[in-house]
Amino acid sequence: MSEEVLVLVLDTELKNRIIELFSFLSSSGLGAIHVQRADSAEMALEMLQVTNITLVILGLPISSTFGDGLNLLLKMRQLKPFIPIVVLVNQDTMGIGVQALELGAFAYLPRQYLTAETLHQVIHNAAEKNRDFQTDIKLSSLEAELFNAFPVCVAVLNDAAVVTAVNQEWHLLAGITEDPLVTQTQVGINFLQLCQEIDRSDVAGVIQSALAGYKTKEGLEYSWKESDGTLLLWRKINATPLKWPKGGVILSLQEVTELVNSQIHLATYEAQISDLKSNFSTLVHDLRSPLTSLNLYLDLLKSGNSANLERYVRVMKQEVIHMDQLVNDMLTLTRIEEFKDVQYTPINLADLVEQVVLIEKPVADSKGLTLDFTYEKGPFWVMGQSQQLLRVITNLVANGLRYTLTGGVKITLERNTAPEHIILTITDTGIGIAPEVLPFIFEPFFRSARAQNISPKGTGLGLSIVKRIVTMHEGTVEVFSELNKGTAFRIVLPGIKT
Repeated sequence: MSEEVLVLVLDTELKNRIIELFSFLSSSGLGAIHVQRADSAEMALEMLQVTNITLVILGLPISSTFGDGLNLLLKMRQLKPFIPIVVLVNQDTMGIGVQALELGAFAYLPRQYLTAETLHQVIHNAAEKNRDFQTDIKLSSLEAELFNAFPVCVAVLNDAAVVTAVNQEWHLLAGITEDPLVTQTQVGINFLQLCQEIDRSDVAGVIQSALAGYKTKEGLEYSWKESDGTLLLWRKINATPLKWPKGGVILSLQEVTELVNSQIHLATYEAQISDLKSNFSTLVHDLRSPLTSLNLYLDLLKSGNSANLERYVRVMKQEVIHMDQLVNDMLTLTRIEEFKDVQYTPINLADLVEQVVLIEKPVADSKGLTLDFTYEKGPFWVMGQSQQLLRVITNLVANGLRYTLTGGVKITLERNTAPEHIILTITDTGIGIAPEVLPFIFEPFFRSARAQNISPKGTGLGLSIVKRIVTMHEGTVEVFSELNKGTAFRIVLPGIKT
């Protein structure tokens, strides 16, 4: 062994003995061996960072600010992953040595059997490892230029999954992300070990397949969110087996956030198109029913039977009203999106409720039902579009009166101050909604069988309109119902202080 060796020693038990053994080896013609002794974990890390160390000898267990010695070992591996670390343990703590090997230590030796001969063998093996590693990572100037010319992040792994090279793009990405799969992929690190430490078994599976000679067809997409939480990032890993000179893997990493978002948007658009087709089919069916009825009664009028003329006209009028309501609801549903660009203004929600109560009170009286509005001290200010919010309240109150046979409808307004929210609750004592249909009541054209029995001519669009308008106002709507006891709709809107 002719090359110069620089050894870093951190061991509180045998530090003087180790230095004596190294001095003996150096004087025995085995080459220049220089020893640097660290008195603390912090000093060892500092020396490791600024000095071209060949080998580290670390005595365990050791107490430090990093916790036990195994944590210090991990820190050293992260700092200089390609430098061999030999762990010294006592005979009764051999288990720590085994754990150290699992965490990437080069070897472990019992202190009781430490001799000049064993140290010489360790130095020889460490030098061999360094020599092999340097051979693996050595690139010609042309190879290095081509390697760094790749427009995507590229890393090369040897047949033992140790990183032997990363290109310039990888280094650039590591400077702007916190993703440990990027930042901790450094020359000398065992990539499979890294995947285990950061809990990325999916990526490890791709690498293991490539090491076994199988190329991934589609690659693996994974998501990552930076600590500021502003954006969900998507990255794609491809692993290609290397057959020359000794096997290994070429690993590429690409940013595919825009592509994945486009795929998500495409899937959303496809679902919306499917919904439109379904809604259109339902609309055609709902329009056909009153048209068929109108055609039938027109034929009856042509027959000249004047005795039933008044009843025929009344039925035809009802069908026209139903068609008009259906068309108006469809227009409202399709035009809601247009109101996103309308300038919102401060609105006292209590004023809108009072308008609805004034209009719907005669309906309640005609059915012998109550319609009450109670609230705390107002006003209840929200930012919104008054016509749209008026439509929400009208739909819910009208529904409550329509499906209530006895009792009535109660409207309440409340205010939450932390955070500032206005809560509108509309409760009826009506027929209620079955639990199995509750998840579907906001779907366009959906009407339960019980609702159709009470009011056969409904459009099934009212609650869908309510949900869309509330969502547009950055609010939420919840429903609570019990069969034959009633239903409560709870709307929460962001409040404002005036």
